[in-house]
Amino acid sequence: MTYRLARLMAKSPRSSATRLTRDAARLVFLCKSLHASGSRMEDQYWESEIESLLSKLLKGGQDNALENALEHLSEHDPDAFEVLLEQTETHTESFTATHEKLGYDVLLITAPFAVWTRYQLPKGVLSERELVALTGALQDCVLAPDVTLAAVGQLIGLDEMPRSFVQTWVWLHKLGQSAMGAKSSVPAPNVAMELPGMLADAKHLVIALAVPKGQPIFKWQSDEKTTREQCLAMWKAASTPVLGNVLAGCQFEVLLPDAYYVSMRDADKHIRPIAIRAASHWLQNALEIPASGIRATIIGMGEQKADEYRVGYSLQTHTDVIYGTVWPVFGREDTPSENNLMIVDTIDEIAAVLRESGIRDIRRLPGIVAPEYCDDCGAPLFPNPLGELVHAELPEEAAHAPAHFH
Repeated sequence: MTYRLARLMAKSPRSSATRLTRDAARLVFLCKSLHASGSRMEDQYWESEIESLLSKLLKGGQDNALENALEHLSEHDPDAFEVLLEQTETHTESFTATHEKLGYDVLLITAPFAVWTRYQLPKGVLSERELVALTGALQDCVLAPDVTLAAVGQLIGLDEMPRSFVQTWVWLHKLGQSAMGAKSSVPAPNVAMELPGMLADAKHLVIALAVPKGQPIFKWQSDEKTTREQCLAMWKAASTPVLGNVLAGCQFEVLLPDAYYVSMRDADKHIRPIAIRAASHWLQNALEIPASGIRATIIGMGEQKADEYRVGYSLQTHTDVIYGTVWPVFGREDTPSENNLMIVDTIDEIAAVLRESGIRDIRRLPGIVAPEYCDDCGAPLFPNPLGELVHAELPEEAAHAPAHFH
């Protein structure tokens, strides 16, 4: 299961507790049938049926039926779940359309940036000049010659992104219409939950690309002598001067732009160890203690398997949690092997990053528990060394709390 879907479901009632709706049951049947198909010709039939039903649900804003089907398949048929997830992602990040008698392929992408700081992460608002500079560099360094685009005018984090497949579909079509030259409003980012002290996050420039039907989208397609690595190097060189102003007081890493869901997953994977290193560095400075004075407690969160791991940080002399980081799980990462080695490997990876950051006192809590959030502010709760899930609170003796860079 994707981290985005896991987070969405963790905060809503479990759909498995309710009966499948008629549309959800139909989706389940179609995806099982597509997975069992023995030929490309049969594939195309089932894909057409799925596309028709997904189009109806997305246009009607019926997220519940879609989530109901996904949740059912995630528990009862993982292979068919992967089919439905792939189909849903495809139809919420791309479409074909005609504008002024010309056919277009439209793709939603993000240009991701891994950002970390010892202050507080900036909002990422772009001036018109900065937006033009970034989109122009993107066209020169990454995109094929015939691509036109439309972008959201700021760098946005996970909590500001679309929070459902229907919302993503709406963003795709609004930006896609603009990219084709039609009149359309630019989607507004969601209001992010205030998380004081957040030190690392993936920020995204969300863009819709339009290209004449059947034509290449990326430079590595239109010029086969140009590699993805070369495009990334050019994009880094062109975007870094602009980002230096937008992300003042931050360190950042420029990642390769790609299709929406792939880009989101890759960026979230990339930020996982960075968030731990940033937490360790900041806590040492804020509390004026060495990393050896910090204890980290790790716990797996999910229903039947781990959708994420949370790390609670405390002083060795206390059990209060003073900070927390989340390590999201993607795809098959959360699927235990026959000997349950996958869970051990993931925790080992987290522990290795903690040790690299100087934290040696590491506690691993057994089992998987349901994710919990603060009832008042919605912030995730983190484990203390006693195994309790609590709110992270910086002690009063801290030298300084994260503040915006000036």
